[in-house]
Amino acid sequence: MSNFASPLRFIGLTALLVALAPDAAHATAGPTLTAVPAWAWKKGETTKWHLETDIYTPRGLNVGSVSPKGVFDQARTRKTHIVVDTACVESPDGKNAVLDCTFGYVGFSGDELVAPNDDKLPGIFRQWMEDLAPAKVEIVQAPNGRIKSFDLQGTKRINTDSGQVVELERMMLQRVFSAMELPLPAATDDYKRGWKQTSDSFVMVLPTSAGTGGAYELDSTAGPVSDNLLPITTVGLGKLSAGGALDSSTGYNIDDVTLSSQAEFDLSLGLIVWRGYTLDGRLTVNSQDTGTNVDFYQVSALQKVDEFLPNGAAPLNIMAARAPKRDLPPPELTAGLALTPFASLGMQPLYIPDMPLAGQQLGLPTNSLKARVEVDATGKVTAANVYAGYEALALACEMALKGATFTRTGAAYGVDVEVEFRAAPVAAPAATPGAKQ
Repeated sequence: MSNFASPLRFIGLTALLVALAPDAAHATAGPTLTAVPAWAWKKGETTKWHLETDIYTPRGLNVGSVSPKGVFDQARTRKTHIVVDTACVESPDGKNAVLDCTFGYVGFSGDELVAPNDDKLPGIFRQWMEDLAPAKVEIVQAPNGRIKSFDLQGTKRINTDSGQVVELERMMLQRVFSAMELPLPAATDDYKRGWKQTSDSFVMVLPTSAGTGGAYELDSTAGPVSDNLLPITTVGLGKLSAGGALDSSTGYNIDDVTLSSQAEFDLSLGLIVWRGYTLDGRLTVNSQDTGTNVDFYQVSALQKVDEFLPNGAAPLNIMAARAPKRDLPPPELTAGLALTPFASLGMQPLYIPDMPLAGQQLGLPTNSLKARVEVDATGKVTAANVYAGYEALALACEMALKGATFTRTGAAYGVDVEVEFRAAPVAAPAATPGAKQ
């Protein structure tokens, strides 16, 4: 089997390469459009998506399950990895689109388990997978692409415990399906100058069942159209709190949340075909909890697919990297080498499996870096020089990128990229035949 067909969660370490947002020197005036981009679901037609989400919560996330015999188990995990293959069929409801999304595959796995019930997590997630196999998600989407409502249907609420489990499953799946939301403006000029969103975002939500409140601003820009694909970059800042209260006296934490998102919208299909975004939540000084600055981070990705791969395996270009927050001087390029914007190369993010373990040894939830790559006329990488502050991963970065192929332009060039080294979560083991639940 090819490495590219391997399920992401079974790869020991991966490297992920994404385009950096263009700097001021390479900023564009926006795309040239012949018509205003618009979502265009086709009634009764099935669209398939592969989605993945990682949620990291240093203080741990409580999860639980109720077995068919009514036994309630609980565990706590700091890292949760979720994989979903879903097939969505649209039926119109006035101006809105109603999507019925069934599961071709749904999988959960955890890492950095918290004692004393850490041994129960594999069984809990195994029960979740069984619970959700016959279920479906209903999404109501506004004409501009905003998600108006999300509902998990087909699950069993037998008692209070099972009701809590369903709400937690629903919250987790909300975070996964949030990658499908991409609101589009109605005016052509907005695609040239950029547009803002300050409310009703399905993305700017904390990983909690208590609800999210606060304020934020999302700024989106569109890049040049290539092969009918419109690239959209979104960055955002917000101050969010579970329960909707921005006052630590309520017992909730208050987070400064940063969003970094890249997406590709197919103008001919009227659908999003690829999306990767990250949310980075840092506790403010007014938060109830102390002892860690990082409250959570979430990495979510989506890719439209023609067919699902076996057992929830990821297609080639699925994952997005967490954007580094450093703003340090870049390395020098070889004299006379032109710096080319990544977006102009027409490349989607690369997925490079089976990477060295250097990044994993740092013990970080995610290890990402910026690098300036030199490419020869044939598209082969001749040098990968990390930005200042990333020296610890310099060798691993060079080894990763030396195996990648970039766009052949007929001349040597340099390009800024971002690489993430990620340790895969531990997969839940298979159930033992005849074992009691």
